[in-house]
Amino acid sequence: KVIASHPQQGELDGRDWSGRAAFKAGAGQPSGAYFSAIQADGMDGEHVIAASVPWTGAQGEFKGVLVGMFDLPRKSGSILGSMIAGLPVPSEMQVYLVDANGRAIYSSKTGEIGVDFSGLEQVSQALGGVSSAMHARNFSGEPVIAGFAPVAGTDWGIILEQPFGPANQEGRNYQRILFLLLFLGVIIPTTVISLGVKRIIKPIAEMTIAAQDVARGDFGRTIVAETGDEIEVLADTFNCMAGQLKESYDTLEKRVSDRTKELASLNIIAAVVSRSLDLSDILSGALAEIIFMLSSDVGAIFILDPGNGSLKCRECRAATDEDQAAIQAIEQDTSLALQAIAQGKTVVVAPGVSGPGMPLTISQTGIKNLASAPVLHKGKMLGAMVLGDRQDQPLPIHEQEMLAAIGQQIGVAVENARLYQQANQEIAERRRAEGELRKANAEAGRRNRELALLNRVIAATTSRLEPKTVLETVCREIAQTFGVAQAAAALLDKGCATLTVVAEYQSVGSTSAMGVVIPVSNNPATLYVLKNK
Repeated sequence: KVIASHPQQGELDGRDWSGRAAFKAGAGQPSGAYFSAIQADGMDGEHVIAASVPWTGAQGEFKGVLVGMFDLPRKSGSILGSMIAGLPVPSEMQVYLVDANGRAIYSSKTGEIGVDFSGLEQVSQALGGVSSAMHARNFSGEPVIAGFAPVAGTDWGIILEQPFGPANQEGRNYQRILFLLLFLGVIIPTTVISLGVKRIIKPIAEMTIAAQDVARGDFGRTIVAETGDEIEVLADTFNCMAGQLKESYDTLEKRVSDRTKELASLNIIAAVVSRSLDLSDILSGALAEIIFMLSSDVGAIFILDPGNGSLKCRECRAATDEDQAAIQAIEQDTSLALQAIAQGKTVVVAPGVSGPGMPLTISQTGIKNLASAPVLHKGKMLGAMVLGDRQDQPLPIHEQEMLAAIGQQIGVAVENARLYQQANQEIAERRRAEGELRKANAEAGRRNRELALLNRVIAATTSRLEPKTVLETVCREIAQTFGVAQAAAALLDKGCATLTVVAEYQSVGSTSAMGVVIPVSNNPATLYVLKNK
């Protein structure tokens, strides 16, 4: 299909020329040019000659065919007419160039261009590939000596005719004529290719070389194609592309360096927040690194209270310990942190940047720029970071993005610290409950033993045994229950002055206390029992 024409002919664009001889010939031969016979393919149906060459890519692959249309040399300004008319041909001789059908492409005799000479023998011989001379008759039927030869690289033939009389006189020049014919057979196609095809191929060849140079890294390579058609547009597009590649390549190294620095910073923050599960240690270490990395003057981290949802400053510091005014101002103002939490993204306050204004208490400390990023974990807002500096320029976009990523890393660490704290609390509560359970179980066992003892004592006292026997049974039960070697029962006298042992239980080898009198005075235990009953 036709993709471009010059001069521009819009009706040709997109037309299928695959069936034309010029396309088939150009596509069927890897190199060289094809020259057609006279055909009515010119503008307004004019008769023209088509010259075509194959169009190949950088690797030699076939891409299409370039076709040039040449007017018949009826005018003095035509390429073929000027070239042939300038040859050293004697004035009495007639020279004409015929196409594959025998029609005159050029004739030195006026009015014969386009005439069909196929009926002449010399024309048939020339078109048959023969280079020679012979006695013949011209188009008017007059006897002539005709020299003829095919035109190399084409289906054309060239014929020179000289009247028979002068030819006899100049027979010695016959060989010169043959050499002239051979010369014309070589120079015509060479001239046509150089003048007609070079103008079409040159910009494309330059573009192919330029593309190879760009592929090797020469991004400053440009193409100049002042053809005024699609080739010039293509060349301008190529130059623009090469310029963009050069600009991209020039800034690539800086972007890689910046990105490497950002990744290293994120790795440092990740290491800081993951080396401890204590929330205070996490926030303190992270904020110190952030202030250093972003060259900030002051910063704070606010955490939401999971109980009542209030925002509290958990860590605040400055680049220097002397900057206490900025620390207090940042610590007390939560407005920017609340905006970052509400919007779920980094919020910047700086001169010339649309958005919230600078809080008065902070601006009075000399802080010019503020940036706040949310601290979050899996979409759950946990708090926000606020950074301030006294620089003339606000925080760059890539550093704002890095601050947002740091907020997510801190969010993970805060959530882990909270989970760790909750786990410790649950473990402590579980241990407390287990201790109380063990204590309750021990108390229940003791109470059970006491109740069993009381049951046995009651059973003994309500029996019909002798009082002494009952008291001995009670002493035995008490000794066995409390694990002592000896237990005894003593009775008070009427004056409550003494106790006399009247029954006992003793293990083997113990000394009997039967009948022992124990004074009540100076006996604290007995006095306590008597007093409290």
